[in-house]
Amino acid sequence: MEITTIKGKFRIIDFSISHKILLLRTSTISEINGEIIVNNTDIFFAPTAYMELPTYFTDIKLYLGEELDWEYIQNKIPDLISPFHKLFVIMTNDVKYYVLASRVEIQTNNLPPLETSIGLKR
Repeated sequence: MEITTIKGKFRIIDFSISHKILLLRTSTISEINGEIIVNNTDIFFAPTAYMELPTYFTDIKLYLGEELDWEYIQNKIPDLISPFHKLFVIMTNDVKYYVLASRVEIQTNNLPPLETSIGLKR
């Protein structure tokens, strides 16, 4: 996975406990010819085994963890790691945050800013 840079103010919008799906979102709202237009960038992690991140952050770089990142996570949660997991690093303001999951997807949509799109991923 290449480093993916996404500008914006991200929030944790939803987490499905039963499906272990984490949804992060940044939204932009604009007006064109009197019509309100919402553009979201959603980042889904699934199935999510562990997350270590704030509920709000800005301008991220998303990439796969390296050896030092794995060592850090293995010291924190040695019993949760399986061969199916990937360690995703979310860097913002030179601080690393972690999500342990099997996959990540980045999608765009026009849902209202706080409306979840997790139901579409089940």
